[in-house]
Amino acid sequence: MSGVAAIVATGDLVHLRRQRLLRSVWAAAIIAPALVATAGTIFVPWAGSGEVATSLPARAIASFFGDSFERRTNQRLRAVTGDPQLAALIALDTSRPHLFFDAAPERTPWLNLAKFNETGGVVVWRAADTAGTPPPDIAQRFPGLVPEVPRAFERMVTGRQPLLRIGWAIVRPKKP
Repeated sequence: MSGVAAIVATGDLVHLRRQRLLRSVWAAAIIAPALVATAGTIFVPWAGSGEVATSLPARAIASFFGDSFERRTNQRLRAVTGDPQLAALIALDTSRPHLFFDAAPERTPWLNLAKFNETGGVVVWRAADTAGTPPPDIAQRFPGLVPEVPRAFERMVTGRQPLLRIGWAIVRPKKP
């Protein structure tokens, strides 16, 4: 950019040669990053082996768990916990439930385990099987948790990635 500033400052004193080449270089410098980002978004789910965070269907996940909690308890979803990435997606629902990091409670000082159990909420985890058995750390933090049938979601960008299977359970509110 300093080179462009020098050319602008000199005005007509500097005669530019090979202007067509200069235009081509500037066009490549501006268009290349956009093309690389677009190609990465399209081809990484097919070629890469890791999960692409932008391919997670956040809206579908949030509305499913918010609606399920409301249908079963007649109350809106107030808090969600469990797997931090999945819980954060559910916290994006229109009702804006609280996000409770139960493994690191210092990150969410406005909510603790006792208050979560009192107000109720949804506990989520990545399910490896169709039974929806919670991982040992979640089962230890929430004893007596009764898992529901896992819900599978298709990814926004399809590719070599499998369906996103989410195990979940509802902690019912203590007071109506």
